[in-house]
Amino acid sequence: MIKQERNRTVSNLNKTVPDTTEDLWNRYAASWTSAPDIRDKELAFCLSEGASYCDPVSEELNAMELSSYMSRFQEAFPGHRFRINKVQEHHNKSLAQWEMLDQAGRAIQQGVSHVVLSADGKFQKISGFFDLPEN
Repeated sequence: MIKQERNRTVSNLNKTVPDTTEDLWNRYAASWTSAPDIRDKELAFCLSEGASYCDPVSEELNAMELSSYMSRFQEAFPGHRFRINKVQEHHNKSLAQWEMLDQAGRAIQQGVSHVVLSADGKFQKISGFFDLPEN
């Protein structure tokens, strides 16, 4: 994997922070379990203006809707978190293989997420893929 370094200006932090796409994935994954005020700052850092998110159980969501969706995830799965295991990138697209970990740190679900990167290297369009529980 070739890591590409980008400088991103984060207006709410008033500084330029160099990150690789892998670092951005890790910050995005951590935002799923962050407190709302921290999560919204992290999403502002990770997502481009007009970014969208969808997965097998959601319609296309904007950043504000995604933040609410993350809150509902925290309520449904207290103490759970995501770990990024592998990141691949080419032609302004990136793919992350991830695991959802329970409170004890055991992997209980695997999935992949795909993003289209904006010109400034932020996430423009996020699509999550994972198996749904069988009823």
